[in-house]
Amino acid sequence: MDRDIFEQKLVSSLNCAQIVFSSFCEDTGVTEDQAELLTSAFGGGMHSGETCGAVVGGLLALGAKYGTKIPVNQTDMENMREKTLAFRSRFKEKHGSCLCRDILGVDCSTPEGMAIIEEKGLHQSVCPHVMEDAIEIVEDLLDED
Repeated sequence: MDRDIFEQKLVSSLNCAQIVFSSFCEDTGVTEDQAELLTSAFGGGMHSGETCGAVVGGLLALGAKYGTKIPVNQTDMENMREKTLAFRSRFKEKHGSCLCRDILGVDCSTPEGMAIIEEKGLHQSVCPHVMEDAIEIVEDLLDED
């Protein structure tokens, strides 16, 4: 992970999915513009506290690198399954959940929840660490090949 680029992205107002997925453009052949556009709906657990955007971004990076397409190759499909399960397992080991609302301890889908997130500065104190971990897990999975 390039620390300087990561820091620049943190202050850019990109969401967690955008930052994580766009960190792998070189590995996946996806342009930064495409990565940012494709993941723009996934921040804040799809704005509903569901699956953390850092998880979505990490899985999209793995899918772009290892995913299957027609004609489906069974070996590739199994490899993708293994990468997905390994990512989720490692992420949950670090954060206890893959759900945004569980990680933050607040439901960001409500105005009250968003007020608490802002008041406590959770986007600044929690989310960068979550994104770093997601990026590191994807890097480790890419290095395994």
